[in-house]
Amino acid sequence: MSFILYCEPGLSLNRVCDIFFRLVQDPIQDPATNIRLAWAAAQLGTWLLLGLCNCSDDRCSCANQITKDTLLYLQESQALMYCREQARSQDQATVLEQFRLGCTCFARPMACQHHPCLMVGELGIFKTHRAVHRDLMATVDFPTHGPLEILLDLSFINPLEALENWTKTGPKFTLGDKISSLATPVAHGVVHGFVTQIDGTSTVLIWSDADMYVRLRTRSNLAL
Repeated sequence: MSFILYCEPGLSLNRVCDIFFRLVQDPIQDPATNIRLAWAAAQLGTWLLLGLCNCSDDRCSCANQITKDTLLYLQESQALMYCREQARSQDQATVLEQFRLGCTCFARPMACQHHPCLMVGELGIFKTHRAVHRDLMATVDFPTHGPLEILLDLSFINPLEALENWTKTGPKFTLGDKISSLATPVAHGVVHGFVTQIDGTSTVLIWSDADMYVRLRTRSNLAL
């Protein structure tokens, strides 16, 4: 309602976008905000902005950049809220067993969208659990960033699990290092361990920025 009161007749599109961001940008991303109210605010903003352009289409070609950026932000926010709603349907006991306190975990793209300081694959430790408006949340301690609150859902955070022939330690790098391959194609990622090949050689296992595991030979051209 506050948003509507600010939008007087004759306001420019830029001004409307500015008011929208100032009033609802943070609340609709905040886990403490009721999810259904947040969804309604995001949907209202989407309809309003589409109504202010000439073609009223999600792939608007006539709107200016700030409208496009705002629509993208709203769509990403609604994707996040959809994941929250899906996570609520899970059995709480099963979820808490899967995301056990003290275990190592790593960030997925949705967590990085919510916390831009994070890198996909970055490692942390589960510290606490709590429920916020029926959302199961975890406080995850990341060595570089400290404690961050993240939704207990696999699209946000994954427990680090051992693979076949997997070890935590290996040559050149340590668990959690952020490395890049210097050879083409270039791969960037976070070290999640080491895997011994059939021939006895060791490969470093990274979770790449493409949100998947990649194995790189430790003798290849790699850099921190």
